[in-house]
Amino acid sequence: MGSSRIAILVIVFWFVGKLLAFGKDLLVSYYFGASVETDAYFIASNIPGLVYAGLLATVPLVLLPLYTNKISNANEVLANKFASSVLNWYASAALMLTAAVFIGAGFLVSVIAPTAPAATVDLAINLTRIFSATFVFSMISAVFTTIQLSNKQALGVQLIPIINNGFFVLGVFLFSAQYGIYAAAVSATVAWVLQIPLQALFVKAKYRYSFAWQLTPHDRKALFVVFLPALIGVSIEQLNPIVSIYFGSGLEEGSVSLLSYAFRIISFCTGIFIVITSTISYPEFAHKVSNKNLVELIEDIYWSTRLTLFAAVFAALVMSIFSRDVVAVILERGQLSSAHAQVAAQILSVLAISIPFVALREIYIRGIYAFSEARLGMLTGFIALVANIVFSYVLISRMGIQAIAIATLASAVASSTVGFILLHRIFRSWPTLRMLVFGVKLLLATSVTVLASLYAVSYLSDYSAIFRLILGSVIAGVVYLIGAILVGIIRFDLSDFSLVGELRKR
Repeated sequence: MGSSRIAILVIVFWFVGKLLAFGKDLLVSYYFGASVETDAYFIASNIPGLVYAGLLATVPLVLLPLYTNKISNANEVLANKFASSVLNWYASAALMLTAAVFIGAGFLVSVIAPTAPAATVDLAINLTRIFSATFVFSMISAVFTTIQLSNKQALGVQLIPIINNGFFVLGVFLFSAQYGIYAAAVSATVAWVLQIPLQALFVKAKYRYSFAWQLTPHDRKALFVVFLPALIGVSIEQLNPIVSIYFGSGLEEGSVSLLSYAFRIISFCTGIFIVITSTISYPEFAHKVSNKNLVELIEDIYWSTRLTLFAAVFAALVMSIFSRDVVAVILERGQLSSAHAQVAAQILSVLAISIPFVALREIYIRGIYAFSEARLGMLTGFIALVANIVFSYVLISRMGIQAIAIATLASAVASSTVGFILLHRIFRSWPTLRMLVFGVKLLLATSVTVLASLYAVSYLSDYSAIFRLILGSVIAGVVYLIGAILVGIIRFDLSDFSLVGELRKR
């Protein structure tokens, strides 16, 4: 199957999974609104970001390049033994973290939400202990996912979230009336457990598990060089949501929930870029580094940058200008009030601007890690965290909850900028002039689209939110496409009806 068809299927499966993920948020907002229960739920669900997500995120960054290299050298037996050893060590670490989080749940909640009300804290502690049971299963799933990506099996990776989110939606729908917010926590935990046998089926053709623990001296050295900086860098990056909760918990009741709803809507947009980069682009980057095809790698990253910017800028524009309609369509129902929906829309309009920067950061970070330059990846995470803390601290007293959105945007801008600089340092060459020319063209097309979108908002003000969102997005899309054609970003070769121009690989 061609890579373009695989990419389309990956996007389709991802989209279905994300729709179900939206179903999760819809159900949570519908049944519980923005309340003590939802604040506690989102505080507890972010505890893994403080303790565990950094370790989890290192799995593909550490395992994929080394495992890919062994596969490329036709050492399938050694590759399987290496992957099994890494799996066993990671699962053991996850077990220890589960015990630590279960025992120290009270301390962890007090760290990330020190000013939360007592009722919120007590509920968050109980929910945190439930979430801690997911650690081992999500770790094993991450290893299986990486093995699939190394073998260019991206479809199974995207099928799993469909099942995961579907089970969560079913559990909340059936049991929330009886068990309240606990139904959501338990459903999320059981969904992770169910992933393991399904993942095992997908990797069965390419991987055979063994109870191996020993690593060769070369592998230990390679893992040590990559693992520790990657762990520190990714852990630092994962602290950004914790920073948002820390400052948001001191605001009025429901603030943490409103931030979480807005972040989840934005993640729907950024997710498509992240999933393509992690499941398709990153394995290709790793293979080109392994085969020393650096010229092709530079062109791949440059092409990914252009295509990502073109799509991400449009997504940011629509989500920012039509933020009130997006929130109204997705969240403003059930227990979520109109006033809360308005606040969520204001947060969303700022967060939307971060979409292109998050998308570019993922490309540059994956390029850095393809070279096993984990120390440079660590630097991007540190810069992003510092920017988030500084902007939140300086602005929170004057701007309230909007300060957190601005700080998140500043963090994304800082990390993507640093990632670009570091990747340029690795390559020591980059098509800078071509990139600047493309940027000017894109700015022209975007400016016209912004004007058209603002006019659409005012002209359609009397219509329903869903009609305004759909028609406004269509108008913006048509104007954006026409603008891109006029400035030369997109051209069509009528002789064979093919796409040429800035969005095509050269």
